[in-house]
Amino acid sequence: MRRAALTRDDVFAAASALAATGQRPTLELIRAQIGGSYTTIKNFLREWEAEQGRGQERRVDMPAEITEMGVSLVQAVWETATRLAAQETAQVRAAAASEVQAARAALAAAEAEIARLEAAAEEDARTIDELRAAVEQRDARIAQLEREAAVAEARTAEQQETIARLERELAAAQARANEQESALTERLAILDRLLSEQRAAIAALTSARSDPAGSGNA
Repeated sequence: MRRAALTRDDVFAAASALAATGQRPTLELIRAQIGGSYTTIKNFLREWEAEQGRGQERRVDMPAEITEMGVSLVQAVWETATRLAAQETAQVRAAAASEVQAARAALAAAEAEIARLEAAAEEDARTIDELRAAVEQRDARIAQLEREAAVAEARTAEQQETIARLERELAAAQARANEQESALTERLAILDRLLSEQRAAIAALTSARSDPAGSGNA
């Protein structure tokens, strides 16, 4: 599940907490505490730094001891100090401007690289989600096939048991049929013998009836 986007209050609270402990709030420290993208943290941190800078502005007054030494002396010293400070400030500002420009260029390059890496990470996350969904779908299909295979195996075992039972019943029926055939053959043999005996008796009786005189002479 994706984390909720950072808000201005989140960054301000983290920066204030770091400043309260004496640390300078940086992108790395804030991101280590609350996460989020460098781009989002950078924009809100700039606002926080701007507000802190406005709050720290103050007016510098001339010390009272210098005023007591006399307006002329103070004016001369002040002008000299101001001129020297202006020269030093100009040099410092020029060096600082160069450093700031280089730092901004490096920061812009870093931010572009971070944005690219974050986009690539999001793309990788989407790819991982798609692969995970495909794996889950495949696993569900495998589970379904396994259930169907189990049902088919149970059905096959039942069918094999039924075939074995029918084969046993067929063998028993064949044995009974063989017994019945043997009994029938035996009965037919008895009937044939009886029939032959009856035929012989009828033939003898017929012969005796057709030759009564011969029977008397004898």
